[in-house]
Amino acid sequence: MLKGAILGFSRTVETVHIPAFLSRPDEFRLAAVADADPRRLEKADRLLAGVKTYARAGELFSKEERLDFTVIDSPSARRAEHILLALGNKVHVLCEKPLCLSIKDWDRIRREAAKQNCCVFTVNVLKKCPQLLTIKKVLDEKFLGRVSYAGIHILKTPAESAEGILAECGWDAAFLIQELVRKEPRSLAARLMFRSAGESAKTGDAADIQLHFEDASAHIHLSRKHHADRFRAVVCGTGGLIELNGDLIILDLKGLPAETIRFRENVPTGPAAPASMAGVLDEFLLEIAEPDLRGTNLKEAKNCVRIINNVFYSDSVNSAAVPL
Repeated sequence: MLKGAILGFSRTVETVHIPAFLSRPDEFRLAAVADADPRRLEKADRLLAGVKTYARAGELFSKEERLDFTVIDSPSARRAEHILLALGNKVHVLCEKPLCLSIKDWDRIRREAAKQNCCVFTVNVLKKCPQLLTIKKVLDEKFLGRVSYAGIHILKTPAESAEGILAECGWDAAFLIQELVRKEPRSLAARLMFRSAGESAKTGDAADIQLHFEDASAHIHLSRKHHADRFRAVVCGTGGLIELNGDLIILDLKGLPAETIRFRENVPTGPAAPASMAGVLDEFLLEIAEPDLRGTNLKEAKNCVRIINNVFYSDSVNSAAVPL
């Protein structure tokens, strides 16, 4: 059994992580929680029997012994600091997105993880939802042939937030576009929209991003101006296309009648269901047990950081194309 701690007892940790961990008592035990908000610590104390609570991450690591892993969902600006703290204590890391906010921080995390022989794994729950697993199977079997285009639309209802749409949905979009095209992005051009006068691009409520790959292109549209939450995706290849709209998939292959698959639930545009978290925990356990398998998730995280950072840069230079 692996003994773990939580740094940042967010509502995502409460509603998605905790049920997944508690459903596997033979594999995981959550022993400690650190959060600066006493109300969140009270919530953790009610949900996790016998858990120890701390106001600071440093205090947790100074008092807890023999930790195997830590779940991190502290504020984004402090996440890299907390990851490095955990790695310095030789503890594996399971981190909510975004893993970090700069390539410099990503490189520091990569070096420290290698030095301490620990894994750092970013939670990408969306890829484990049934619709995305179905698309993955179609791509794995190469039913679409060579992929030439992919598009993602994530539409959200208006929200009052100090952070913009990229902070809310950018990581999911950046990660999924890599899953769909399966190539390294070469360049992008982006525009951020719907921000009040004097506000920075980081508070924008919509983003339009064009990405270019070798022999392929992609488009991402994110918006917090919609009347309802929606998720749409399409992948086109030389052999056909697959289209996802909420709870419905349409598979249209060359020479065959189109097929439709309807799922019981829509693709989540917020935190996914705890059931999807089970697949993330399986991959996390595999990276802990098999050091030779580590690195794929961390590389995907690097590309997400690169894409998001360069969206801001492209917007700042009149949506010019910038190399990745």
